[in-house]
Amino acid sequence: MNKLTEVLLAAGITEEDELEFARWHYNEWMYTPKFERYLAWEAPCGIMKEGCFSGGSLSYMGVEYSQENNNPRYGCPFEDGVNCPHKKSDIKNFPGMACVYQLSNKAYDYIYSKERIEDHWHKLNMEDHNTQIAGTLKVFCACRKYDKYNRSYSFKLNPESCAYRKCKNGICCATGKERNLKNVNIYYDILRKWKYKLGLAEWEEKRIEKGLKVFSRQVALTTAEDYLRMCKVETGTGADDGQDLYFSENHPYNTGEYSYFHFEREIVNIRIESRESRDLIQDLADIAEGMEVVHASDVKKRKAENKRERKKKRQEAKERKAEKSNISRWLSDVDDETKSESHRLFCREQLDKRGIGNVQKNKYVQVTLFDA
Repeated sequence: MNKLTEVLLAAGITEEDELEFARWHYNEWMYTPKFERYLAWEAPCGIMKEGCFSGGSLSYMGVEYSQENNNPRYGCPFEDGVNCPHKKSDIKNFPGMACVYQLSNKAYDYIYSKERIEDHWHKLNMEDHNTQIAGTLKVFCACRKYDKYNRSYSFKLNPESCAYRKCKNGICCATGKERNLKNVNIYYDILRKWKYKLGLAEWEEKRIEKGLKVFSRQVALTTAEDYLRMCKVETGTGADDGQDLYFSENHPYNTGEYSYFHFEREIVNIRIESRESRDLIQDLADIAEGMEVVHASDVKKRKAENKRERKKKRQEAKERKAEKSNISRWLSDVDDETKSESHRLFCREQLDKRGIGNVQKNKYVQVTLFDA
C-alpha cells in the first residue's frame, strides 16, 4: 500500500468514492494521468521536472519508488558527466536513474528544469552533427558515438553494427583503413555426436550440418574479417539440440530407454566465402566414416517446398469447398420460381458445364455416356 492510499484512507475516503485527482486501481489509490500533468517535481539539487506520467514503479532493496510514495526516480540530465553528491550508490544496477524526486511546493520554472538541460544537450548535439556532416565526415558510420560533454565524436569498431547497417564506406571511419567491399558471408558447420549404451551394447551416431551462415545477408569482406577477429561465432540451440543437451548434462545415466546417453555439438570449419561451396569428396569421406551429411541450403529448400505444397493443398481444398457450395446453391436455385429467369438460366448453364443435367424428381444427376 502506497503513502497516497494511507493518507486517503486515514481521511475516511473509501474505494467507492470518486476523486478528481486519483483513481482506485489494484487495491490502492493512484494519481490520474490528467492530474499528473500538472504536478511539479524537484530533485535534491533543485532541478525541477514538469509532470509525471505513470509507467509503473521501481522496487529495489525493499523500497518502492513511485509518484504515489513521493519518491519517483528519474534520469539525471547530467548522467555521469557531473559528480553530484546527491546521487545514491544503492542503485548501481539502474544507471541513469539515481535521482529521487519529490513533489515541489514551488511553481514549475523551465529555466531551472530538467527539460531545459535536455533541450540544450539536444541542440548542441544537432549542431555538432551538422558540423561533422558538412565538414570532414560526409558519410554515415555505425561505429560513431557522440560524447556530449566533450562535444566530439568517437569511433569504436563494431563489426556487428557494420553488418546490420550494411556499411558500404570505402574508408573505415574507426580505423582509417581502406575497406574491401566484396560481398561475402561467414559459413560454418555444426558437428553433432550422440553416444548411446543399452545394456552391453554401445554405439555412436554422428551428424554434420554444413553451410550455415552467420549473417542473413551478405556483408563486406572487411566486416567479415573484423567479425572473426573480434567476435566469436555462436549459434543458438534449437528445440532438439536443447533437449539432448539437457538430458546429456542432467540425466546421463538411465535416460529413458538407454542406460547411458551423451550428446555434444561443436562448430567447425569456419570460413569466409562469396557463396556456399560444397566439397563432394569430403562429403563422401564423411559418409564413409558413418557420418550423416546434411547441407543447410538443402534443408531450407526442402522446408520451402513443403510449405508450398501445404499451401497448394489448402488452396485446392478451399476451391473444392467453394465449388461444392456453388453447386449446392445452383441446384437449389435452378427450379426456384422466386428467382429470375436469367439467374435460373445461369445456374442451368453452370451445371451443364460440370456435367450435371437431366432433371429427375427435382434433382440433377451426373450425365454419363450411356444416357444417350
